[in-house]
Order: sequence, then C-alpha cells, then structure tokens
Amino acid sequence: MDQLFYWGEGGQYGPYHAQANGWPNAGEVMRDFREQKAMSAEELGEVYGRATYKEHQPVSARRIHQMEAENDVPTDIERRRVLASLLDIPPFLFGLAALEDAAKRPAGPEPGPPAKRPAPPAKQSTGVDLEEYSTFLTFGWAQFYNNTAHSLVSGIHTRIRTLETVAREVGGTQAEQAKNLLCPYHFLLIDIARDQCHFSTAFNHVNSLLELAHEMDREDVLATALLRGGLTNCGKGHYAAAAFNLRYVLPLAEEARPQLKGYVLQAAGLALSYTAITEQEKTFALKKMDEAYNIIRAGPIEEDGSFVKLAEGWHYRSRAEALLAQQRPKDAQQVLKEAERSIGPDQPRRYIYVEIWQIYIYLALGYLPIAATTALHVLEIAEVINSKHAVLRVADIYKRLRTSEYKNHMEVAELRLRLDQAKARLGIVR
Repeated sequence: MDQLFYWGEGGQYGPYHAQANGWPNAGEVMRDFREQKAMSAEELGEVYGRATYKEHQPVSARRIHQMEAENDVPTDIERRRVLASLLDIPPFLFGLAALEDAAKRPAGPEPGPPAKRPAPPAKQSTGVDLEEYSTFLTFGWAQFYNNTAHSLVSGIHTRIRTLETVAREVGGTQAEQAKNLLCPYHFLLIDIARDQCHFSTAFNHVNSLLELAHEMDREDVLATALLRGGLTNCGKGHYAAAAFNLRYVLPLAEEARPQLKGYVLQAAGLALSYTAITEQEKTFALKKMDEAYNIIRAGPIEEDGSFVKLAEGWHYRSRAEALLAQQRPKDAQQVLKEAERSIGPDQPRRYIYVEIWQIYIYLALGYLPIAATTALHVLEIAEVINSKHAVLRVADIYKRLRTSEYKNHMEVAELRLRLDQAKARLGIVR
C-alpha cells in the first residue's frame, strides 16, 4: 500500500504520496491546487503557454492532465516556478524549496520506507493489561460523545506511548492487539483536537494513522484516517481541501463496513456541497448524501472499530448544512426539523451543532433576533462541554450580526459580552 502524508506546518496540505526524493508527488500537488482555484486544464494550459513559450501558444489540456496523472511536471526550474506562481503552490510542496526550507518536512512521519531495525526477541508478557486499555477506550469515547473528554487527553497520550512500545518490542498476538488499539486511540485524539480547534495536533495524529495503515496493510484504517483528515479540513473551513481528501476515500469506502462507508459518503456530500458551482455538481453532492441515508435506513448499524457514529439525526443535520451551503435555507430548515426529532439535549455534543446550524438558517432567512438569543443558549452548552469549536462558531455568528441591521440591539451587545467571557474561560485567544 503506497503511503499518503499531510505536509507543511500543521499538515495543512495533502494528502499526497511521497516521491522517491522525499518531496510530495508534484503531479498530485498540481492537480489539487488547480482544482482549488476552480481552474480547468484548458485555462491553465492557456496561461502557462503564454508565460513560458515565445510563441505564446497554449499547452493542451491533455498535456496538463498528463503532468498531473503521471507526475510528469517539468523538471526545468523556471517552468516549474511559473506553474507554482500560477497556482499559488508553496515552493516546498513543488520541490522548489531552498536549503533553508528543508526543515519544512511532512507534519508527522518522514516519507519513504522507515529504516529497518533488528527485531527484538519476543516477550511472553508485557505487563500491560490490554483488556483494560480497551475498556478505558470505550469510556473515553463515551465521555467525548456525552460531555467532554478534554481531561483525559494526557492519559490517552501516555497510553498511546505504552501501546507503541508494546507494538514495537513485543512479537506475536500482543503486538497485533496493541496496533489494533492504537488506531481508535488516535481516532479519539483527532476528534478531541478538532473540537478544541487544535488542527495541527489533529493532523499529526492523522499522519500517525497513515503510518499504521501502511504498516498493517489496513485499507479501513487508511480510509478512516483520510476521512478524519477531511473532517478536520471541514472544521477549519477549508472545504476544497476536504473535498480533495475525501476523493481519495470514496474508492476505499466501496468495500468498507457500512458504518464507515456511510459516513464517508455523508462527509463527501457535505464538502462537495461547499465547493459545488454548477447544478450538476450540487446534485452529485446531494446524491452522495442520499447513498449514505440508504445505508442508515437499511440498518441497524452497530458501532465499529473506526468509532464513527452514523445515525439518522446527524445525517439530517449534515444534509441541512449541505443545503444551506447550496443556498437553499428554506429546504435546510425543513430537514433540520428532522434532526431535532432525533437529537436532543441529552446528546449535547451533537445537539449543539443542530442549534448552531439553526442559527445560520435564521441568519440566511433574516430572522435576526432569534438568531442572537439562540447563540446565547449555544454558548452555555459550549462551556459545559468545553467545545472551543462551538464557541468560535458563535464568534462567526456574532460578526455577522454585528454587521447586520440588528447590530445595535441589546441581544447583540449581550452576545459580545458573553462571548468574551466564554473565550476567557476556555482559553481562546483569537
């Protein structure tokens, strides 16, 4: 299985395969940045030809696609610089970094095969109760879904280090069990980090999972890692990058367990709704969500080892967000009502996002007073469950209210005060 990596400070680029020289696959980088700029191969070929050839003749779309698909990007440094400039590609992603940039390596494991080390002799016992590690993991996920697992982070890191030692130094069944436990421990830390807006941390754990997927030859782990990379980019608001991530996952998900396949389809439909321009693209995005819904309706779906929760209520919330991204707030309102029937205050980590997207729908429909009062309620829940991501969503809502016709009303002033208090309590500095 070829390895994929996220690259750059915080792992904000990718995932891309690593070339033999250790840099990202230039063809994949080129395609990613071209698509993020919504530039066709024909358009790029035209401007690239004008910039590089004396006759100013365009380069064919076929040649552009060849560069991308076959990693046949020009080796001539000046032509490569032109492509990087036209597509706003950071130099280090395109093999153009100066020596001083060499420190900007992948966020996570080094690309290429790891150095081989002699295998230590197998041990009969590790002194580690792997059954207890499994029980603690279940407890950690329950804490995260029902309230907050923020206080568990230090202990989870300690357990990961222990499991890594077992996987590295002990042979046989115990090593395999340790690796299998490492995956959901990393999944949990990714989800906690994303909720805390620690996106660099999330991507570091995604990279650890990519390494594990390669080592274990597990396509389900690879799919789940890339899914969570896509969700992390969604959390950052980088929907074009998320759509690129999830494009890699869709083929892997075809043979995956129903829970994972459905969540991948749902996440892809959401990300593609943000990037869709044409009606055909919008329809395609919603079709992916329909496919996810069909899996849900065929249930029941039990929790699986990837710890993704595919449920009807959350699907409706995601579909409402997708419809709002496609500028259909009235349709989104109807769908969100279905989410409210399934997700209640007893599920605060999910319920809070039902309310958040209700606010965005209110804003789109011009219902400003109720948007402000609902935002105040969301802040109360966010502080209880220690969700920085939810607080920053409210900060975005406040900015929209502050520039609206409702800006001078008392509720908006109170929201500003309560928002500042919540940021201070949760240690949010932006």
